Amino acid sequence: MSPTFPTSNGMSWLRNILKRISFLRRLVLRFRYGKPCVGSYSQIGEDIIVHYIFQRVGITHPTYIDIGANDPERFNNTALLYEAGSRGINIEPNPAVFRDLASIRVRDINLNIGIGGKDGEADFYVFNDDKRSTFSKEAAERLVTESPSLSYGVTIAQISSLRAVIEK
Repeated sequence: MSPTFPTSNGMSWLRNILKRISFLRRLVLRFRYGKPCVGSYSQIGEDIIVHYIFQRVGITHPTYIDIGANDPERFNNTALLYEAGSRGINIEPNPAVFRDLASIRVRDINLNIGIGGKDGEADFYVFNDDKRSTFSKEAAERLVTESPSLSYGVTIAQISSLRAVIEK
C-alpha cells in the first residue's frame, strides 16, 4: 500500500519540504573541519538555526537568557542575536571570562553569578580551558582523569535561582 499525501495545493507541500532540507543541507555543508559555520558564532551553527526560526515566526528581536555565556563571541549561542539587535541576560560565573563578556555585550544585562536552586554561594571549578568550567566537583575530577592536560582551580561563586534573576 502506498502512502497518500495532500494534493489540494498540488505539489507545494513537497516544495516546502525540499526547501527546508536544502537549507539544512547548506548549513551542514558550511561546517567543516571543526570550525563554526560562516556567519555563525556558535559551535556548529545552532545560532543560525535559532535566528532563522525567530525570523520565520515574525520575531525580529527576541529576548534571551544565556546561562554559562562564557566568551562573548567564540562558541556563543546568542552573539548572532545580539548582533542583529536583540538584547538579553548573560550569566557567567567565571570572573576572568565575565570581564570580556561585560565589556563587549554592553546592551545586555551581564551577571557574574551561577544559577542554582536557591541563592547563596558554591564552589566553582575553573579550568585552564574555561569552556569546561563547572559547579560539579565530580565532573571536574572526571575531566582531569580523562584529559590529564586539563587543570582547574576552585573559586567561590555567587548563586541565584533563575526565578530570582527573571524577577529582578
